Amino acid sequence: MEAFIILRVLRYLVWVIVCWGPLTLRAQNLGHSERSQVDQVHAWYVWNGQYQIRGKWGLYTEYHFRRANLLSEFQQSLLRLGVEYKLSPQVSGILGYGLIHTGVYGEQPLAHPLVEHRIWQQLLWKYPNRFVNVSQRLRMEERFISKLENGASTPTPVEYRIRYRLQLERNFGWGTWLNRQRNFWCLSNEVFANLGPGAGLNRLDQNRFYVGLGHRFGQDWQVQAGYLRQLVVKKSVYQEEDNHTLMVMVSHTLTSSPKP
Repeated sequence: MEAFIILRVLRYLVWVIVCWGPLTLRAQNLGHSERSQVDQVHAWYVWNGQYQIRGKWGLYTEYHFRRANLLSEFQQSLLRLGVEYKLSPQVSGILGYGLIHTGVYGEQPLAHPLVEHRIWQQLLWKYPNRFVNVSQRLRMEERFISKLENGASTPTPVEYRIRYRLQLERNFGWGTWLNRQRNFWCLSNEVFANLGPGAGLNRLDQNRFYVGLGHRFGQDWQVQAGYLRQLVVKKSVYQEEDNHTLMVMVSHTLTSSPKP
C-alpha cells in the first residue's frame, strides 16, 4: 500500500515539474504574436563544493563555465559563494554572493556585455525515503547588473527574482558491475519569477527542466551529466530562447574536518 501511494505521488510530481513550468511560462505571453523564438545548443560545465566548517555551519562554493554553440562562444561565467547553516538534518539555509559575467552571444545577442553582483538567500528541504529522494529549493536573489560599454560600467536599477526547484533522485544499478549505491538518476524542474516594479510584463522569465545520470566516487566526490532544457523570455517579452544544453557537473563534499 505504501509503495502504491508513493508511486501515485511520484507520478503527480513528474507531471508538475515537466509540464507546469514550461506551459505557464508560455501562457503569460500568449497575446504577443510577434514574439520571435530561437533554438540554441549550449554546454555548461559546473563545479559544486560544500564543506562543513564547524557544527551546523558550512561553506558553499559553485562555479559555472557556460559556452554557447557548445564550445565556440563565451556565454557566461558564474561564481557563487555562501555560508550555510543546517536548521535540521533535512533543512538548510544559505546566505551568499554571486559574481556573473555575461557575454554577447547567440542569435539574439545583448547590445553589451553584462557584469552582475548578486546577493542570494536559499532554503533547501530534503525528503529522503527508500523509493525516491525528493528535495525542494527556494531561492531569492537581489541582482545588481551593470552594462559594459567602451570600458565604462553603467549600473541599472536593482532587480529581484525568486526561484523554485523541485528535484527527484534515485539510485540504480544492475548486478555486481553497476553498484546501486554509487549510480543515480536525477530529474528536476526550476521556475524563475521576477518581482518588483522592474519586472514589467516579464514576470515568469525562465524555466529549466533537467534529466541526468550520476556516479559517486566514495563519500566525497560525484560526477553528473545530463540534458537541460532552458526556456528564457527576454525582458521585452517579444524574444524567447529555447536552449538545449549539455550540463556536466563535478561535486565535492566534506562533512567533517580531515584528520591530521
